Amino acid sequence: MYRGGLMSLTRACPSWAGAAQVSGCGDHFDEDRDLPSLADHRARRGRPTAGTPGRGAGRAQRPACGACLRARPAQRLDRAPIAQSAHRSHRLAMPPRRVSSHPPTRSSLKGANPMSEPPTPTVVFVHGAFADASGFGGVTRELSSVGCDVIAAPNPLRGLAFDTTAVTNVVRAIDGPVLLVGHSYGGAVISHVAAAAENVAGLVYLAAFGLEIGESCVGVQEPFPPTMLSTTSYTTGYDAPGAPGGPDVYLGKEGFRETFCGDVPVDLADVMFATQRPISLAALTAEATAAGWKDKPSWYLLCEHDNAIVAEAQSFMAKRMGATTLTMAGSHVAFIAQPVAVARFIVQALSATT
Repeated sequence: MYRGGLMSLTRACPSWAGAAQVSGCGDHFDEDRDLPSLADHRARRGRPTAGTPGRGAGRAQRPACGACLRARPAQRLDRAPIAQSAHRSHRLAMPPRRVSSHPPTRSSLKGANPMSEPPTPTVVFVHGAFADASGFGGVTRELSSVGCDVIAAPNPLRGLAFDTTAVTNVVRAIDGPVLLVGHSYGGAVISHVAAAAENVAGLVYLAAFGLEIGESCVGVQEPFPPTMLSTTSYTTGYDAPGAPGGPDVYLGKEGFRETFCGDVPVDLADVMFATQRPISLAALTAEATAAGWKDKPSWYLLCEHDNAIVAEAQSFMAKRMGATTLTMAGSHVAFIAQPVAVARFIVQALSATT
């Protein structure tokens, strides 16, 4: 077991003397003003809204999730403790649509409506280290309930180049545009996939790494205050086949919730610890060879109480990429604790890329 954290596995993290300010493309993203309502989004597509059976009956079903930019401003979400919001019933009473954690095929993802209207991108989630695709379950339900197509791609966590190839193959198998949504280390992956796959329409970073060419996930954090990951104990596994130099690392039990998911209930944090996927250390120290955010519209969800990637580092990356930024009072996995708010943010990105 390593004691001393991720930086001690690579090199020491120097102190940082300043704080970057978040900015977006033009004005800073305002949740009240800019986020569309999921219920309005469904109504505009002619689908029933919870409590109003038959609303929109007789309208033509649009193949897209567009028009959200014209939706009325949503009411501000309650800022009550996130652990409580995770249990609230925000569900829109519609059955989930096509959702999979397995690589899709072209035939399974072909658009059903070949109308001239531009198709809405398929949302492709890419998870990060110490996690798997199941964490996107809540936000996937919200997106599916308003007719969005969603794929939670498997991320092998073997190395940046290896993982990029794996996710790129998933994206290329999808007919039509794709909106890539990466969490944590998954952000480094989607930046590379965007440069490799022609059908990527945009990028959404959820407390994720938006690397410049030549940077690594470890290196980009060095100018900033150390995270709890730098002091968390790591359990080492083995140099798994396909991992370029390993070793595989896991987060230790002690401090897992506080470091990774402090705003979810304790019982859920225990499940997340038990089901975490290890990552090859080489993936976190590999230098980026592409920066897809330079050529694609980008959105960034900045989590103020993130103990895995500090808010200052997130601010720096979001500002550098010129991303439309939403700041939330959440942990590293705010998309699990606040799926409705995150789904609305993704719908806003979908609208802009349709």
